[in-house]
Amino acid sequence: MLASLWMELVAVSPDELVHSILEEHGDVLAHYASPYYDPVKAKEYYERTKQLKGRQPTTTKSQSEAIGYANKQIGTAKSAELKKLAAERDAKLKDAAAKIKQKLNETIEKRADAILKRLENLPKNASPELVAKLTKSHAKNANKARQQAQKEVMSAFKSIRSSYANKRVDVGKKYVNIQKQEESNLRANVR
Repeated sequence: MLASLWMELVAVSPDELVHSILEEHGDVLAHYASPYYDPVKAKEYYERTKQLKGRQPTTTKSQSEAIGYANKQIGTAKSAELKKLAAERDAKLKDAAAKIKQKLNETIEKRADAILKRLENLPKNASPELVAKLTKSHAKNANKARQQAQKEVMSAFKSIRSSYANKRVDVGKKYVNIQKQEESNLRANVR
C-alpha cells in the first residue's frame, strides 16, 4: 500500500501536487490550522510588540541619590563608633597592663623578701649544698610566679581583645540593619 502511494507521488510533479491540494482544500494554504488563528492579527501584534523594552531600573535617580547619601552618613557613624571602641580598648589595655605590672612588681617584691628572710635565717655554718638547694627551689618558685603572671597578663589581654572583637561585630551588624531599613524606607518614600 505504501509502495503504491509512493509511486503515485513520484509520478506526480510538484506543481501537479500543489494544484491537486489547492483544488481539494480551497485556494488558501494555511500554516496553522486553528480556526482562532488570524495571521493578519498575529503580524500586527508582532509589529506592535517587537520593540525591546530593556531592563527597567529598580530605583529612580532621586532614590539612588538618597540611598547613597544615607549610606555615606551611616558609614561615617559606623567608623566613628568603631574608632570610639578602639580607643576604649586601648585605654583598657593600658590600664590592665599598668595594674598587672604593679601586681607583678608587688608579687616579685614579696617573694624576694621571703627568699631573703629564708636565706638570712639559715645558720652560718649551713652547707653549700643546702644553700644551693634552697637557692634552686627559690629560683623555681620565682619562675612559677613569673609564668603565672604571664598567664594572667595574656588572659587579661585576650579577654579585652575578644570583647573588642565581639563589640566590633555587633556594631557591624547594627549598621547593616540600619542601612537595610533606611534603604527600604527610601525606596518606599522617595519617588
